[in-house]
Amino acid sequence: MSSQLKDRYQRQLQSIYGLENIEFPDSLFWFCEFVVGLSAAEREDFWSALCNVEPVGPIYFLLQLAEGKSLHQILADYQAVHYLDITTDWSTWWLDGQYYDDPPEFLTCLKGEIAGEHWGLLLDDPALGFRGVGMFYNGDGSGISVHESILAAISDRFEEVIENYEDDKDNKDGFLAAAQLWQPRFDRFIIDNELNIDDARPVGVESDTGLSIILSDRISAVENERAVALLKKGRSLWFWDEDTQEKNRARLLQARGLMKTAYEIMDRPKLIAILEKVYESKLYMVDGTGWKARVDN
Repeated sequence: MSSQLKDRYQRQLQSIYGLENIEFPDSLFWFCEFVVGLSAAEREDFWSALCNVEPVGPIYFLLQLAEGKSLHQILADYQAVHYLDITTDWSTWWLDGQYYDDPPEFLTCLKGEIAGEHWGLLLDDPALGFRGVGMFYNGDGSGISVHESILAAISDRFEEVIENYEDDKDNKDGFLAAAQLWQPRFDRFIIDNELNIDDARPVGVESDTGLSIILSDRISAVENERAVALLKKGRSLWFWDEDTQEKNRARLLQARGLMKTAYEIMDRPKLIAILEKVYESKLYMVDGTGWKARVDN
């Protein structure tokens, strides 16, 4: 069964990010179907139960579209709040949710309130669309954890909250009770709609960032081996920091070259376009006064 939100809004969402013919996953639309079915008060409780996350990027836009707003109105309202130029291209919206450590494959869709926590849809191979979701805490020295989909990521978060807080007798924050309340309701939504919570992202080749590298099925094994080696090194240079601004600038420049070559070999031109925009943004952060921290949305 197809999501009604996907049937109605896939093209509008693609338009926002300049991703014509690049598919957003069914799991994203179904997740938003669940949220749309909640009252305003229930939505607030739901986000709180996930340890105070909030929708950004594609989830924010989808929820706005589902409320009947036109794409023009959504972007105009967003511009008024965030002081963005409505006439700018897709990169404005991609970069608006960007954090300092984000690789080009990562499109932020949820953010938390502590330690730069954020979750993003993964675009490893644009020809095959978004598959899987990554989550990490920006700048805390840990890598990216990968989930099968946004539906799986939310289910995993409820499990994590219950496990972490089950021995908290005082339950001062209320997270345990909230997770115990919302987990069965969310699981029931998945079961009732017979949803597949796996976006079919391959396991890939292990990387020290935690985000594996997905091979291309359109090039030879030799070309894949070369591209993976370049991307593994480039992504590592991109993701991990040195202790000085000068060293980080050098790492970033080297990372850009290695990643671009890897994308060229793998025939992933959209990732090259994203890389160039994200590189400019990250270079600005490196050169700025707060170069190691993401400027808050």
